[in-house]
Amino acid sequence: MIAIYHPSKNNNGFACSFSQSFKDGTIFTTLIKQSTWDAENQIGTFKASRNDPQKQVNIKLAQVEVAAILDSIDRNREFSTMHDGDKQIKSIKFAPWMNKVDDGQKPTQRGYSFSITITDKQDSSVKNSFYIGLTFPEGRLIREFLIQALAKQFSSFSKNTAEDSF
Repeated sequence: MIAIYHPSKNNNGFACSFSQSFKDGTIFTTLIKQSTWDAENQIGTFKASRNDPQKQVNIKLAQVEVAAILDSIDRNREFSTMHDGDKQIKSIKFAPWMNKVDDGQKPTQRGYSFSITITDKQDSSVKNSFYIGLTFPEGRLIREFLIQALAKQFSSFSKNTAEDSF
């Protein structure tokens, strides 16, 4: 598992993680909202948000979605998709993260942005958004983790299905 934390003194920071199930190799990503800020020690925490469904979202990534995130990093382009559930729609986006510009300046890339927005199917005005900006080194860390996670899946598949191929 890898985890990236971006706390904020305004208590509006986010953290994200990418993990892989030991059981079946499934790849997951989680975004979580910051729960507290300790001004004296300049430390933000996320622990209290872990059990609150309004403050965290967990997504199971299909192999093609993992490949799309890798492609987004490698080719510096946006990837977006949706997970359509019974009660909600989860919109996922991984894209270049650009600086805001003023007065005609050319934008520069800061790294990558990763967001998940949950929309209630019964009332589309009910939304919950999760967002984190990722530096280039953090993007590289995610890339390397996802490559290794896919390799583990492929290795497991080839052991289990070597006799069942075409």
